[in-house]
Amino acid sequence: MRVSEVKRNLIANFIGIGWSGFLIVALVPVYVHVLGVEAYGLVGFLLSLQALTAVLDFGLATTVNRELARLTAAEVPARHARSVVRTAELLYWSIAAVIGVVLFAAAPILATRWFTPHDLSPSTISTALRFMAVATALRFPYAVYSAGLYGLQRHTVVNVVLCAAATIRAAGTIALLTLIARDVRLLFAWEMIAAAIMTGSAAAALHRVMPGHRADARLDRNALLEARAFIFGVGAIGILAALTTQVDKLTVSKLLPLSTFGYYTIATTLAATVAAIVAPVFLTAFPLFSQLVARGDERKLAAGYHRAAQTLAVVLLPVVSILFFFGRDIVALWTGNAVVADQTRWLIVLLVIGASLNALMAVPYALQLAHAWTTPALLVNGIGVVVLIPAMVIATEKFGAVGAASCWLAFHLTSFVIGTIMTHHRLLRGHRTHWLWRSVILPAMIALGVCAAGRLFVSGGSKAVVLSWILVTGATAMLATGLSTPVVREWIAEQSQRKESVSGG
Repeated sequence: MRVSEVKRNLIANFIGIGWSGFLIVALVPVYVHVLGVEAYGLVGFLLSLQALTAVLDFGLATTVNRELARLTAAEVPARHARSVVRTAELLYWSIAAVIGVVLFAAAPILATRWFTPHDLSPSTISTALRFMAVATALRFPYAVYSAGLYGLQRHTVVNVVLCAAATIRAAGTIALLTLIARDVRLLFAWEMIAAAIMTGSAAAALHRVMPGHRADARLDRNALLEARAFIFGVGAIGILAALTTQVDKLTVSKLLPLSTFGYYTIATTLAATVAAIVAPVFLTAFPLFSQLVARGDERKLAAGYHRAAQTLAVVLLPVVSILFFFGRDIVALWTGNAVVADQTRWLIVLLVIGASLNALMAVPYALQLAHAWTTPALLVNGIGVVVLIPAMVIATEKFGAVGAASCWLAFHLTSFVIGTIMTHHRLLRGHRTHWLWRSVILPAMIALGVCAAGRLFVSGGSKAVVLSWILVTGATAMLATGLSTPVVREWIAEQSQRKESVSGG
């Protein structure tokens, strides 16, 4: 793949995921003001539900992404590619049906035995949960269609679908809650429609761009047989990772009042911007790494690895530093509620640090998957399930939401250390020091230093002044961080040479 194509894919992923993430964040004040913090806790439960049910694909989406990328690189006949997609999508829709039926039936039980509401009635929660069940089932197959588009390097197409679906979802939500009724059930009823639009659009797009003819597609039990070890490994990782990443939300929602879970969800939403930043880089790097591994091009693989890691650092670490030092100010500006800002202040700090450690491992994880090596992630998440779940329950009972966030941070710190050692011991040996210094330590020191200095000058003032200073500090941190990385300096040199060539010509 040409460098220009990689850049185009990266830009498309940043736009698509950035726009959808922006709309999610922008809707939070609407939820809080129109429905209340307690109702927003149900939104957080939906997000956890979607994350947990996503693992029931048992690694099929990741496998489809990798297989289509490898098939493209190896020029395998289109018939096999279509059989891979048809087999995966039939399995996906079967699992989606089971998810919908089980969650729909369990709604009344969850409404009365899981939550501790104050304002919402059990019947309202039960109806909302049933709408959630259908929405979750309809959204579930989107993963396989988007994975196929990513594997075929059709990043622009999948992000057009993502942006359109996110816009429809946000516009419908605002219209229903402001013009029809302030009812949380309307919110989740619209989630069903939005999920159907999103999945249907992605399915149509994938089948349109697939090579060959639709008649070539058929259910083939052997289509994914060669990748069965990879499927089992990724599937196990997905299940374990879902438990370790969602156990804090489930524990808080069960053991603490629903309003407290609402505050925790707000902090989680802000920390989730870290995941939104890393996703475009991972989605661009993983199929590229898979192609290079299939071709055995070690030199280009190493170069692409460091470019991806440094690109992630430039975008990620300034944002993390801003959230670390200005988290309370951002929540106050975002929600217009000082109580919410105070309740989420330390939760944001703990969750953002944990999320950043997890995000920094995204590029090494993409390298692991490209080599079909699932051992590190299985080991880390296996340890996490055994240790984290009981620790989370104890910490939440004793220290509340802060205890849950602290356990989550400790787990990701451990994962970062183990993952770093194992990845660079086996893959790209001799590159660990370069990766740590250029993609983690140096850019982190610069970003944190600039934002710490910026924090000293914020002592109050109007909302416009505080927001302007946060933006200036963030832009300065990103510029300084970028200049510290070879990938940005090389890009600046290329642009300068291009301008000189144009001027000379």
